[in-house]
Amino acid sequence: MGFAGVSIISFSKKHVNKEINPDLLEHLKTCSKMYHDHTMAYQDARYEFILPILDSLTPKKKIVLKHLISGQPMKNITGEANITIRYAEKLLIELRKEFGNISKNELIYFLGLLNITKYL
Repeated sequence: MGFAGVSIISFSKKHVNKEINPDLLEHLKTCSKMYHDHTMAYQDARYEFILPILDSLTPKKKIVLKHLISGQPMKNITGEANITIRYAEKLLIELRKEFGNISKNELIYFLGLLNITKYL
């Protein structure tokens, strides 16, 4: 779940477009993994990254996510949120893309790990 990345900036003109020393690259990968592990281990740190994504979602997409988390079949969303099943499925496809082209099951798993119901 998630990832961490490293950007490398050099102010030295002699290092422009040169490959990174393999030892340095391994060190950077280790640092990136440690940062990722720390962020995923502490719930508050996870929310710093996920809340901006959740805030950018439309109210209807948030309803679809809440419904998905509830475990109810998608056909039950019509009575709950006044959204057609077809539109809810369209929103679900968009949500899966926004979360990295993941499957519906992966999205449910990811949302469960984050425990974000109160933020929707």
